[in-house]
Amino acid sequence: MDGVLYDSMRFHARAWHEVATHHQLTSRPEDFYMFEGRTGESTINELYQRTFQRDATAEEKQTIYKEKADLFNTYNVKYGKPHPEPYLMGLQKAHAKPNEAFVVENAPMGVEAAVAANIFTIAVNTGPLPDQVLLDAGADLLYPDMENLAKDWKQIIELAKSTRLNEYSK
Repeated sequence: MDGVLYDSMRFHARAWHEVATHHQLTSRPEDFYMFEGRTGESTINELYQRTFQRDATAEEKQTIYKEKADLFNTYNVKYGKPHPEPYLMGLQKAHAKPNEAFVVENAPMGVEAAVAANIFTIAVNTGPLPDQVLLDAGADLLYPDMENLAKDWKQIIELAKSTRLNEYSK
C-alpha cells in the first residue's frame, strides 16, 4: 500500500539520494521519481553507469541496497516495475481479475506495469515530472494530486459499476 494509501515517495527519493551521495554516486532527488518501480539493483546500476560508466559489483549492490532497505521495505516479487508482476501478484492475492481492479500510480514505471497487467490505471502526479510522462506511460486518467482524485472517486466507482454491469449483461 506504500505510495497508494500513503504518499511516501518523497521519503524514498530522499533516502535513495542520501545513500547515493554517501557512495559518491551522481544523482538528484528527482531522479528517483523516474527510477520509481525499478528493482534496487537496477537503480544502483543506473547510478553506477551514470557516475563511473560501469555496472556496480555484487558487493556494491548489496551494501547500497542494504542501506536503503534498512529504511524501507522492498517489493516481494521477482521482477520489479515496469514488469506487471507486482500487480499480477496483487490481483492473485486479492482473488481478482484485472477488470475488477484500479491502480493508482504516481510513477511512469508503475503506470507501465499496471497497463501491462491490463488494469485500469489512474495516474496522480505527486512529483516534479511533467504530466505527459505519465500519460505517455499509458495512464487512463491523470490527476494533479490525491485531493482531486478523491473529489472524483465516487463518479469513477459509479462509472466502473455501470461499465462492469454492461459487460456482464452481453
